[in-house]
Amino acid sequence: MLFLALSRINAVAEQTWYREVCRLFGKSAPCLEAELRLRGGSLEGAREFFAPIYPSNRCVEDCWYCGFRRSNDFPRVDLEQEQVPPEAEYLASLRYTHAYCLTGSFAARAMTRINGYGIQAIVQAGLVPVLESSPFERSHLEELWALTNGRGRHTLFMETYHRATYVEAHQETIWKRDPDRRLAQYLAAAQAGWPEMGIGAMLGLHNDVAFEVANLIAHAHLLYDEWGLNV
Repeated sequence: MLFLALSRINAVAEQTWYREVCRLFGKSAPCLEAELRLRGGSLEGAREFFAPIYPSNRCVEDCWYCGFRRSNDFPRVDLEQEQVPPEAEYLASLRYTHAYCLTGSFAARAMTRINGYGIQAIVQAGLVPVLESSPFERSHLEELWALTNGRGRHTLFMETYHRATYVEAHQETIWKRDPDRRLAQYLAAAQAGWPEMGIGAMLGLHNDVAFEVANLIAHAHLLYDEWGLNV
């Protein structure tokens, strides 16, 4: 089993998907799906509705495209454990099915504790928790998976699969500066027990949208084919 490096995703996308994506982009389409799913080549079936819960808006990163970046001057707050359940219960009352537990990036131990509050509240409200924070080590991801009651998704967006663009966008960051290090969290989550991955690119960060979509597909197939993950 090969390590999931950005160069490998790029190579698979170039060899397998890029030309086909360019061809499809040349055709008109009636709509764009809100979420790309690669399950049997079909987007038919039940739709999931989800919304985020932010147990904390702290972040030590300074990604230039993000409103949470550390150089933006606004109050940073960590919710107390008892403050999180009303957020999840409100989303459940609106008939959401999934809730994203989302924070900025800071010390992993503190992030694990705060995201744990979020996941517990989401599960108690009858929703499926989706963890979307980084960085985590495998032990932290195992600890958080144990709180999901066996239902949950780990989500991590690459923002861009173009290495030079990625480096430029993350020059002032701490953990996100190396794209291969970021990719490693997908495999750490798989090893920790998370069976389903959410992935994505921020279309427009790099000027070749077909490149991003082709790499997104290649990334999904590698996670499915080599790690057995639902993507």
